Amino acid sequence: MSSLDSLAATGVPHHWQLHRPIWSLLGARCRILDAHDNLVLFARRRPLRLREHIDVFEDEAETRPALRIQTESILDLGATYVISDARSGEGVGMARRRFMRSFLRDHWDLLDAGGNPLGEAVEDSTALALLRRFVADFVPQRIHVSVGGQPVAEL
Repeated sequence: MSSLDSLAATGVPHHWQLHRPIWSLLGARCRILDAHDNLVLFARRRPLRLREHIDVFEDEAETRPALRIQTESILDLGATYVISDARSGEGVGMARRRFMRSFLRDHWDLLDAGGNPLGEAVEDSTALALLRRFVADFVPQRIHVSVGGQPVAEL
């Protein structure tokens, strides 16, 4: 059972921390940690791509692939990211950015592999979101994730 499967099996809300460097020359990288600072996932965005492409691994050595995330089109302000199992290639779900609602604070629709709504991911506060966008990127961002109206994670 992968670390993703064991997390999903608990059925309780999770608190994760996403650590990413402010500056990155060759592709963004981020570490996703649990409440005890254990690595849950490691993600790397491939640089110099026309379409967004993010590889997610269960380890920083990038030996255990978990997910592959890609945009459907080259230029899309309300981008839909297709999430698939990195090993089997099977679709897991999608995340669609709500462009107009995300102007002030991030707002994503979470969909199953067939495009049916499951939940949403929303940035914590409009005031803090504006501060992050226009003043500094040093204010930590919090994303609340809910499925079927019930909180399942905080990033």
